[in-house]
Amino acid sequence: MHHHGSAYSSNDAWLAATTPEVGIIQVGNGNSYGHPTSSALGRLHAHGVSTYWNETGAGATPDPTWDTVANGTIVVQADPAPARRTP
Repeated sequence: MHHHGSAYSSNDAWLAATTPEVGIIQVGNGNSYGHPTSSALGRLHAHGVSTYWNETGAGATPDPTWDTVANGTIVVQADPAPARRTP
């Protein structure tokens, strides 16, 4: 997600245009910036985005309904799109 989940990142227009299903938030436990913010997470959750964090960070508390803290490496595996058939 944009800028570690800062207050004005991942805005509603972008979320509506891209319709992400999951988001990765890279934050550091020792940062002083307060990322991810509750406002960014609220927008993500309102658009149905589940998030994965590498650490807890110094911002909002993760909501276990939407947010997973991996405490380390996050591995993403995507299913390939089905092959298109031409008529």
